[in-house]
Amino acid sequence: MCENGGICIDGTCDCPDGFTGPSCSEQATPDKMRISFIEINRFPGFNHDQQWDDQDGPDIFFRLYDKDQPLAQPMLLWENANPEQDYSFFINIIDMWNVHNLHTLQLIDYDGPGFEGDLMGEIQFTPYNDTNGFPERIVLDNGGPVSFTMEVEYLYNNNND
Repeated sequence: MCENGGICIDGTCDCPDGFTGPSCSEQATPDKMRISFIEINRFPGFNHDQQWDDQDGPDIFFRLYDKDQPLAQPMLLWENANPEQDYSFFINIIDMWNVHNLHTLQLIDYDGPGFEGDLMGEIQFTPYNDTNGFPERIVLDNGGPVSFTMEVEYLYNNNND
């Protein structure tokens, strides 16, 4: 009896992507996860009782790290962001190859050319969990100052992407 959409061929289960084992009952680790969208759902309106920028709201962008290695940073940012709104980044492709590594997603206030920018908050996470199925949307919220939602795709070697 094949599970999770597996097909029995001559007494052996042919498992779909994402499943393995004699009956396709075990979740398989993807070779990589691809992010297509990141949404900022929460960020602090102030930096220690001060506005992030002197005249207006923060100019926000994110950085993504795989352990200590930079993985992605968008070319665009949201200027004069309002903490009462969500902000979306539609992304060409960000591939996370080391799906069991600790990753860090940071929110930064851009301060202009030549300045590092102010860290508004960050969340550390492991992209893949072998017990939660394959959610297309992953909410990253540890109750801290920032919260994100990511849309992801799970890819395996036989997906020619």
